[in-house]
Amino acid sequence: MEASSKCRLTADELPHRIENFPLAQKLESRQNISNVLTVLGIAIAVIGGLILIGGPSSIRVGWNGPTLWEMILLNPGPIFSIGVMLLVAGSQITPSVIQEVQTYVDEHFVLVNEPGVPVEEGVMTWQIVPGGHLDLVFVSLAELSEAEQQS
Repeated sequence: MEASSKCRLTADELPHRIENFPLAQKLESRQNISNVLTVLGIAIAVIGGLILIGGPSSIRVGWNGPTLWEMILLNPGPIFSIGVMLLVAGSQITPSVIQEVQTYVDEHFVLVNEPGVPVEEGVMTWQIVPGGHLDLVFVSLAELSEAEQQS
């Protein structure tokens, strides 16, 4: 998309809110799902790891076969693996939507100064606001370099 067809915003016009942005709502829901999978994955991996490290050396199983708890004690490795898989799955849900939002912002908005020349002393970034809104915000390069030095 050409720069002339993009919405031109100055640093004074930022933050600029886009109300009821569909990708923001999609990202919020994906983040919720990701958080649930991550918490479940950590919990299951910790349980499997603790059983793997400190579990019993032997288990007595009845004639009817092992109960669920006995099966977990007999096979802690797969439990740990399931927890790690849930953790990885939770981390893979949101990056594609984040890329979609970034692409939308890059294709539809440009940061300019008063004469209309693209700004070089700062960048325009975005943040999701609860309720499905997208805020475009200005970050100066001085703030970015300070943040990088602190980390």
